[in-house]
Amino acid sequence: MTRYICSKMFTDLNIKFPDEIIKNCCKSNDDKIKLDDLQNNFLVNNAEYQKRKSSMLYDNALPVNGCDTCVRTEPNSLFRSWNEWRNKDTYTNDEVNSLYKNENFNYYEFVMSSDCDLKCVYCGAKDSSSWAKELGERKRAASKQWKDRVEEEIIHHLENKKFKDNRTYFFSFSGGEPTYNVEMIDYMQKIIKLIPAERSVINISTNLNAKEKIFTRFLNLIDDNNNLLFTVDSSFEDIGKRCEAIRSGLNWDRAMKNMDKLFLRDNVQVRISPTPNLYSIPNVLEFLKYFVEKFKANNKFKPEGNDPTSKNNLLSFHSMFNHNMVQEPPLTPMSLPMHYKKYLTEAIEYCYNNDLTNYASHLERIKELIGSKIDSNTSKRIEQKFGYFKKVRPEYDWDALFPHVQEVIDETKNHD
Repeated sequence: MTRYICSKMFTDLNIKFPDEIIKNCCKSNDDKIKLDDLQNNFLVNNAEYQKRKSSMLYDNALPVNGCDTCVRTEPNSLFRSWNEWRNKDTYTNDEVNSLYKNENFNYYEFVMSSDCDLKCVYCGAKDSSSWAKELGERKRAASKQWKDRVEEEIIHHLENKKFKDNRTYFFSFSGGEPTYNVEMIDYMQKIIKLIPAERSVINISTNLNAKEKIFTRFLNLIDDNNNLLFTVDSSFEDIGKRCEAIRSGLNWDRAMKNMDKLFLRDNVQVRISPTPNLYSIPNVLEFLKYFVEKFKANNKFKPEGNDPTSKNNLLSFHSMFNHNMVQEPPLTPMSLPMHYKKYLTEAIEYCYNNDLTNYASHLERIKELIGSKIDSNTSKRIEQKFGYFKKVRPEYDWDALFPHVQEVIDETKNHD
């Protein structure tokens, strides 16, 4: 009998502090953990996690509450390269029992806080305190008791974990904006003391908008741990003033200076993590050229694929451009008319000509989505969102920066 096992469900531990959620795949259904449940090695032994593992291993079925996202989007998911299914014809009973009973985590994701200094057009109050303030909504935050108890258990877990010599361990920090959270660096320091530097990677997803004082603290952390590899996923999808508008609150010049400082560190790999959206698609080629030239100027450009120069060879695959999410209407590329595919055709050709084959494949999947979700409400939704930004954030000249948006509104207005 063939067994289908989603590897992430067994290897990942995802903790979303603002929502008091602990789960084992970033796209699985949220599993809110009550304070009373935070006992008896709950990171590994909580009932929902055990039920999901049992469903896969013993019933050869996908977890009812675990895999809705993948089931809904496969096989056309933009993330199919992440959703790798381990397909093996046979498993011994010992192997099945070992997967069920033993802890196999090698990817730890900590969503520290919803604190964020930006209001990206495709974000909202759930993931940005600045958005919450603008909308007059309450900022999400875990109770102090929940937060302290989970941190206590994480420390205990890592202190007693048996790290395997043949595995690489990833510790990812995101938000909100991690560098906007004053507790983040202290939290990272606690984690770093407990993990094997020669087999670990620290990943941080950041907008690089941090002011000098806090960014210097972050750089000092990197320098104090120069035997540890850091990957920094920098979130941009356009350049200059357009990027500042898409990511309201961003200081473009400061962000680029912060990136330059990271380039000076041998134990840092910088990646660009764009979120393709309706506003940014016409400028993808200009965006790609800017960062390829910037990386080359700093001798940091590496063709995608095997990278034998990575520190300690921990990362056998390195992408300059990382995959990120595509948003729902009215900001998704799916709401763009079909002829906007031409912008991605040009960008894809550029990627292939510059050894960016992995990201070219990602753009090809986005290209397939353009025009796939246009209906009688598309024009109205786009117009309402665009009008909101022009009214509430008048410091940006939205019509001049994104002239195509009004064209899209007009073009989709008469859609049947």
